[in-house]
Amino acid sequence: RPAGVPVISLTSGLTPVGPDLGSRRLVPLKPVKPLLVTGEGVSATQAGEVWHLLDTRVGLPPVMVDTHRLERVDLGDYSHVLMVDGDYERLDEAWVERLRGWIRGGGVLVASQRAAAWATTRELYREPPESDTEATPAAVSAAPTSAPDAAAPEPVEPRPYGNYSKDFSTTVIGGAIVEASVDTTHPLAYGLRRDRLALFRQGTVFLKPADNPYETPLRYADEPLISGYLGAERQTQLAGSAALIATKFGRGAVIRIADNPNFRGFWYGTNRLYFNALFLAQLLEETPLPDTETRL
Repeated sequence: RPAGVPVISLTSGLTPVGPDLGSRRLVPLKPVKPLLVTGEGVSATQAGEVWHLLDTRVGLPPVMVDTHRLERVDLGDYSHVLMVDGDYERLDEAWVERLRGWIRGGGVLVASQRAAAWATTRELYREPPESDTEATPAAVSAAPTSAPDAAAPEPVEPRPYGNYSKDFSTTVIGGAIVEASVDTTHPLAYGLRRDRLALFRQGTVFLKPADNPYETPLRYADEPLISGYLGAERQTQLAGSAALIATKFGRGAVIRIADNPNFRGFWYGTNRLYFNALFLAQLLEETPLPDTETRL
């Protein structure tokens, strides 16, 4: 037992609870071969936190590739692509479509903070629109209107210049401990015994829960603040929003995490979520919803 794992012999394949040994419900896990995106536009601090977690703590060193070299990489050599907080809008569109195809074929994308927001905007967890000119609902809702009967915008209420710093500080989330509810039956929550989890919150990325009710195993509590400071408006935005979304796409999956689960290498409670995203995302099954007409 060089890895410190005890080996226990069995006298039967029958189990007192759950599927028996040898059941088709027992899925063998494939080796994890992660690629960590680094370089220009990527948070070096957060990339370092992931590298430390995998290389130093568990002996699973990721291959680190700078953004400008991604086009030369064969994604088929890797099981996971890890993207931490950063600006990914500069990535080549052809590579983004390669990434989508790799996910569909069985790859797992784990994206946190702004990377999660980017994956949401690009909808990497579903097929692209048939036409490039097809407008997305978000684009349509954001388009300015020029209709003659459009309502005039409300006048902006003036504020004293000297109040700017104080007003701005209420919008910043510099670091707070918040609470999320956990679906403990979900593969990515494996090992979590309580249905509540404390998360470290930093930054203003907010994710809407998935349309599929089975894909959001972590949601921020209705009263999320445990410790630290959050402005009233930010608390309202955070309440009920998604902390983690796990979407099955083809044979692969896209895991979106609103926070940094590896903050400074000491937030052990959410390290488990990251490990589960690496090792257990391959256990995700499709959860198609019945047609509205036949839904009970």
